[in-house]
Amino acid sequence: MTMTSHLPAKKKATAKNGNGTPVNLGFEQQHRAASRNVRGPSKLNKPRLMISYCHADKRQAEDVAKKFSSKFEVLIDRRNFVLSRSTRPEMERLVGEADLVLVLLSPDSVVSKGVLFELRCALQREKDELRKVLFAAMIRKCKPMLEWPSERLYANLHSDASSEFRKLMGSMTNASKRALPKAKATWNSDQLREAALASMSECGFVVRQNIKVLRRLDEHEDDTLSAKMVTLDNIRYYSAYLVTYLEWALFFYFPQIALNGRRESMFAHDRFGTRSQVDARLGGYIMYSKQDRNAKKEPMLHDVIRVVKRHKKVVDVILSPHSIGRRFAQTGDVQTLSWPKVKGVMFFHRQHPYVAATALPLFSAPSLGNLQDLRGAIRCLKAALRVELAQNGATSSTWHFLEPRLRWRSLGHAGGVGEKGGMGSGKKNA
Repeated sequence: MTMTSHLPAKKKATAKNGNGTPVNLGFEQQHRAASRNVRGPSKLNKPRLMISYCHADKRQAEDVAKKFSSKFEVLIDRRNFVLSRSTRPEMERLVGEADLVLVLLSPDSVVSKGVLFELRCALQREKDELRKVLFAAMIRKCKPMLEWPSERLYANLHSDASSEFRKLMGSMTNASKRALPKAKATWNSDQLREAALASMSECGFVVRQNIKVLRRLDEHEDDTLSAKMVTLDNIRYYSAYLVTYLEWALFFYFPQIALNGRRESMFAHDRFGTRSQVDARLGGYIMYSKQDRNAKKEPMLHDVIRVVKRHKKVVDVILSPHSIGRRFAQTGDVQTLSWPKVKGVMFFHRQHPYVAATALPLFSAPSLGNLQDLRGAIRCLKAALRVELAQNGATSSTWHFLEPRLRWRSLGHAGGVGEKGGMGSGKKNA
């Protein structure tokens, strides 16, 4: 495995804008970070209506939005755009999320490039979905834009507002019944990993290292932190990260497959092997440095050791969009911490930090399909680490290389002892 450093050179304060997006990021990074706040399907159980208007008609747009809010969940740019300024990708996204689009016609809006773009997007949706999506209401007398279909009617709210509004409301209510429900796309392991790394940084966790797992037949890499993880089927099926929080060092695992039956047992051994190899690498570097005072220092190893000495308790965390078995808990008399409506369970034992090749505590969160599930799991993980494990008298595993009586056991477990450049051999890798 290869550990890629995530150690920050200096911790900087991060200012955030109104929607919680860091403002000192680049534009693309801001867009990706802010897109985590995009809402999913409607929580109000109402059809969604987007109002397209020119900013010169802001007051009239707010009045129209209030009138439709009784029957629709109204989407409007100043409340629902991710970024602080109107952009075409955001316009297209908002048109795509709405069930219906209402264009407010006025002398300013018919020449607005933004309104014209949203109108074209809505007309394209009508062709794709074979149903009526686009409606219009004239709030100030004008001639509709050329792109508006000549055979299509619009409501004249500027002349007979109450009568025209009732007709428009009825037509839009009937049209909304033909809208298809929004499909929900679940995450794969890569999407979950990216979202988890971003959410961890927001919640106070510090990502220290990316542990690259090497397959059985892969060649060793040149840097001193490379090693092989022997898997039974020679498939790289999980990624791992070293993260710290308070006094805890956490090994985060993101498996790419469901962990049931034989795979659950195999993954438990691979997790234990990953931890042992990292532990042995750090211990071997300390022993080598003591034996040869003139040896070249490895800044990366030195920084990792400095960090983990402040985070002596170790816990495994499994986050997966797939199912995860818990057979070891049934055979090892393991206790659990669980939370209502949260897809996460903390396994622990009051006497033994190891049960059935599984290091405890172990936090397992299966079937994480969206950002809401992920954030709920991370919040409960924080609560367990801060308070609930200590309250329940849970024991925890520690770094072996920091305990003299366990150091040689750690160095011998990972394999490669006695080989050239092997882990824990006391020799520096080529």
